[in-house]
Amino acid sequence: LFSFCIRSIYNEHLWNGVSISTSDNLDALHLNPAGLGIKRANQFGIAIKELPYSNNYYIALSKRYKCGFIVENSYNGDDGNFNASIGYGFSPYKNIYTGFSYHQNNNYSFGLMLRPHNGISIGYTNYHNDEYEENYQRNSFAVKPFSFLNNYKVLGNQNFIKFSNLTIGYDKIYK
Repeated sequence: LFSFCIRSIYNEHLWNGVSISTSDNLDALHLNPAGLGIKRANQFGIAIKELPYSNNYYIALSKRYKCGFIVENSYNGDDGNFNASIGYGFSPYKNIYTGFSYHQNNNYSFGLMLRPHNGISIGYTNYHNDEYEENYQRNSFAVKPFSFLNNYKVLGNQNFIKFSNLTIGYDKIYK
């Protein structure tokens, strides 16, 4: 399988991820690299993000390989910098994931994720930025309540609840 995505978004993260405990696609590079350890098909994405309070854009090309490795090249229109980022995630044991990411501007992060059930996810990320000398941890918990109701049928044989993405979660940042 191969997925392709072109998005124009305006939010905190490029790929519209909202929580470190649910990031397991292209958003895992910036939110929680442990999510790269969750098996997915090859993914490729182009993101164009309008930067707030300016007439410039942030443009990124991302390629995630099904082995858990990701590469991203980006351009920031505000400062004119090109940056490269890499990440890798894997599963050392069933339902436990870990990973790391490194960004050319001396940012790096380490992440852990636990998914005992498809509807429950717990995440932890330690993020470090050399340029601003900041270091923080982020903890997260998320639940997908409809994933526990897989026997509920809607519209004949279609399983609507199985594909629902309703997520309830909590993220906490510690500096």
